[in-house]
Amino acid sequence: MDLALLIIMAMDEVQVASKLENWLIKLDGKEPTTVEENSEKEPYVGMGFESEEAAKVFYDAYATSLGFVMCIDAFRRSIRDGQVLWRRLVCNKEGFQKFRAKWTENRESRAITREGCNAMIVVKKEKSGKWVVTRLVKEHNHQLVVTLANNQPRVSRGLLKSRPSDKVL
Repeated sequence: MDLALLIIMAMDEVQVASKLENWLIKLDGKEPTTVEENSEKEPYVGMGFESEEAAKVFYDAYATSLGFVMCIDAFRRSIRDGQVLWRRLVCNKEGFQKFRAKWTENRESRAITREGCNAMIVVKKEKSGKWVVTRLVKEHNHQLVVTLANNQPRVSRGLLKSRPSDKVL
């Protein structure tokens, strides 16, 4: 097992959440974005971000600290230039699994992981280029579980391995 994972497993949940907030995340080959140590912890309507990536990083860190996994759900593009105008980020238990008759014949049924959770955040790009939270639902209809080490969401697991300089000795 990787030394970093052993160290993380020994840390308590608060220490792990604190480390996750400060680690760099590289999204879509763009410049790394961080969640500042002194930034606000709770999202609110009207909260602003410098970029779409910064909003994603913030909500992912918020989700991880609460014990759910963020998913990128929907977006709208400009007809004129194809730029993303707004994006919806949701809990991974949003919606319900679709059942189709033709799939049930030869396939094993999958575990039901989606529970119709409505927790989400919608960020919209203003004319100034700033991204602003326009809609927010914090309530989940399921239990939230903060996990550690190998049970981390894929993005967080990648973070744990990608920053050797942040290892706790």
